[in-house]
Amino acid sequence: MIVRGISRQINEQAVLDQVLSGGPISRATLAQVLGLSKPTINSIVKDLHGLGIVRVEGQTNGHVGRTAALYCVNDQVGCVMGIDVGGTKLNAVVANLLGVVLAEVLEPTATGSANELIAQIIRIRLDLAKKAGIPPTDIRVVTIGMPGIIDPEMRLITHAPNLPLQEASDFVARLELALPGTSIQAFNDVNLAAIGERWRGLGQRMSDFAFLSIGTGVGLGLVINGELCEGFRGQAGEVGWLPVGGDPFDEANRKHGALEERISGPAMTRRLNDLISQGLQTSLTVNDVPTDIFAAAALGDQVADHLVDDAARNIALAIAAICAVVGPELVVLGGGIGSNEYLVERVRRYVPAVTPLSLRVEPSALGARAALMGALSAALREGRSKMLAWAE
Repeated sequence: MIVRGISRQINEQAVLDQVLSGGPISRATLAQVLGLSKPTINSIVKDLHGLGIVRVEGQTNGHVGRTAALYCVNDQVGCVMGIDVGGTKLNAVVANLLGVVLAEVLEPTATGSANELIAQIIRIRLDLAKKAGIPPTDIRVVTIGMPGIIDPEMRLITHAPNLPLQEASDFVARLELALPGTSIQAFNDVNLAAIGERWRGLGQRMSDFAFLSIGTGVGLGLVINGELCEGFRGQAGEVGWLPVGGDPFDEANRKHGALEERISGPAMTRRLNDLISQGLQTSLTVNDVPTDIFAAAALGDQVADHLVDDAARNIALAIAAICAVVGPELVVLGGGIGSNEYLVERVRRYVPAVTPLSLRVEPSALGARAALMGALSAALREGRSKMLAWAE
C-alpha cells in the first residue's frame, strides 16, 4: 500500500481527472496543463501505471525529438451501474469508467414491495454483468434514480407514492446490505434527469436551468450556478404540490399535490373519462392514454384539444412560479407528457402571457433517457473519485 500525503492525493486526483478528460495524453502535456513540475508528474504517472489505473496508449509522433508515451485510463479498473426506477418501467445500464455502455436492460418495475424491488435490482446487476462479460464484483458503484424525496445526508426516501416504499424509507441501507462492497447512491429521478441534461443534453453550456418532468408524476430538477440544487433534506423540486390547477386544501389533492393531480398522465386519463361520462363527443375512448389524447388533439378532436390546452395553461403557471423564484435561462420539459412537442408548443404560447421574464422552453434532448443518463453521470463521477482507493 502506498502512503501519501494530502497534497500528493490532490495532485494524483488532478492528474487522473486530466487523463480521463484529455487522454491519451503525455506527461509533458500533463505538466503543462496542471502546472506541476515534471518530476512530480513523472512520479505520479509511474505510481498510477504501477497500480494499473492508467496504461500506455501509443506514443507521440510528428514532433522533433524523442517520442513520448501517451497515457489513458485503464477501463478495466472497475465499472458502474446507473438505474432509472420509474413507476412502471426500470431502465439500467452498466458502463466502464470511460463512460462506454457495456450492457443495458429495460423491463417492468417490480412494484409489489420494497423487497421485490431490491431483489429485482440485484438480479439485474447479475444479468447486466453477464451481458457485459464481467464479474458482478467489477460493478463498484450503483446509482439509482427514483421518484420521491431522498434526503442526501440521512439517505432516507419519503413521499414516493408511485413506488412500494412506504414501509422502506431505509431502502438504500437495505440495498447496501444486499450488495456489500458496492457504493450505493440514490437520487430523486428528476434531479438525475437535470444532471443528465447538463451532461449530454441542452444544459451542457448552461449554469442555470430547470428540468420540469411531467409523466406518471410531476417533479423539478434545478441546476443553479452549475450545480444541482437539492434543497433542505432533498426537498427542492417537489412542484407537484404547487397550489396550481386545483384546490390544495382539498383532501383529494393531498397525496400527490394539486398540480400533479391536474397535469400528470393519470390525471389526464381521469379527466378524459370524466368528459366522456358527461356525454361529450370525441373520437377517444375510456381505454385511451395521454399519447392518444395528443394524437387526437393534433387531428382536431375538441375534447382532446381541451385537455391539452388545460395542461399547457397549468404548466405555464407552474413555470411562471418557478422562474419568479430562481430565474433560470432555460426550462426543459421532460417525461412522457412534458416532452410531447404538441404540448410544448402550446406551453410556449402561454408562458409569455403569465410572466414577463425572459426564458426558453424546450423539450428534453434526451427524452425518456434523461434520468438514466443522469444516473450514469453520477455513477461515473463517484467511481472516478474512488479509482485510487479501489486500486490499493
